[in-house]
Amino acid sequence: MTTIKKHQEMILAVDSALLRSQGIVYSEIPTFMPIDGYVDLGAPDDADSRYDFTAGLVLMQRNQLDNVIQEGNAFKGNRNFKQLLPYVVFVYPIQENSGDTRVAVYRRRAGVGESRLAGNLSIGFGGHIEISDVQHDEGVIDLPDTLMVAALREIEQEITIVTQDGHGTAKPLLTSGDLRPVGLIVDGSNDVGNLHLGIVHVASLSQGDVVTVNEPELEALPATKLSELLACGSPIESWSKLLAGELVKRL
Repeated sequence: MTTIKKHQEMILAVDSALLRSQGIVYSEIPTFMPIDGYVDLGAPDDADSRYDFTAGLVLMQRNQLDNVIQEGNAFKGNRNFKQLLPYVVFVYPIQENSGDTRVAVYRRRAGVGESRLAGNLSIGFGGHIEISDVQHDEGVIDLPDTLMVAALREIEQEITIVTQDGHGTAKPLLTSGDLRPVGLIVDGSNDVGNLHLGIVHVASLSQGDVVTVNEPELEALPATKLSELLACGSPIESWSKLLAGELVKRL
């Protein structure tokens, strides 16, 4: 069997010029742009969508987008496209008198796929969209369905949710109805962010659930209040830091 190398992987990206035409502009200040579910990302010919990326979607080899070339200390990558990344946050019910939301947290260890994120804390689970995730209608990519399929696949690969019922039973993983898209992350403050567009989803857990990780590159940490995460002093990846600050205000 032939091994598919990283540079041969196909990923889903969107044209940066199309994003700019719809008011999605990358700058040194990371931005969270709220959306109201998949309806705001649209299916083909959905006139009610806030954004329509259909005309700018492209399947491309991964190295065409994020192959890193060093010229001195300068980073060069293909910023004409942004790789689409589902980014799922697991939240717990707010406990009485706690006044804050707890979320599942993990640390990226050395050996993680994106080496520039190693050592950072994160609240976002998920990853790139594979060619097998792509859903289409008569050859036109259906982005909401594609995002949902990709997010569910990545979650199944990365985590197990264990209940505290006295038996440590593994819960069934998420279904499409458990994912709620809440916003976009637009981050031009660093090399990683400049090549990606994050589509943030929220998934709810039960109070006694514990999220465990299936991949050695990740280290599961205790569920943490958003305010405590922001004040902990440990390095937090830029997307998670931005998102924690937004969710404190919105959940």
